[in-house]
Amino acid sequence: MQTRTEPIPVPDVLLPPWFVVDVPGRGPHHFRSLSPIKTMRFFRDLGHKDGVIKVETDADKMGEAVDRWTMFGAAIGLCWAHQTLELLAGRNDFATLAEYGEAVSDELHAYGYTTADQNVLAAEVMVGMGGLSVSSEEVQTRAGFSEPQEAGTN
Repeated sequence: MQTRTEPIPVPDVLLPPWFVVDVPGRGPHHFRSLSPIKTMRFFRDLGHKDGVIKVETDADKMGEAVDRWTMFGAAIGLCWAHQTLELLAGRNDFATLAEYGEAVSDELHAYGYTTADQNVLAAEVMVGMGGLSVSSEEVQTRAGFSEPQEAGTN
């Protein structure tokens, strides 16, 4: 990780796809969520179909934990838009998302981000990737949609 020579310009009002994660003791971290198609590909490429992983043995449980941690690292890296800190791990430097995620997690660890820090980032980034911050009321207001009407009413 290194300090950016030029800070990333962040909008004054953070509308999707932008979001902020406040890491205790480290301050605000800016992120940009992926497009819906890239998000779907992200989950597909990591082999998490329907968000379900079957766990049968202790070895499988450890494998699941490793898979999730690499997924979280990849999500953090793909959405990372910190104004002043730049990740050195680049997505194109790795053959798989899992390898990229591991490199991002290792880089954060080497820079002093604890497991707790990475958990905070991962939890918020996974929500931010899904664009879950916009309510249906906001969509209706912004796009001019109205509630479905009963049949026969205009």
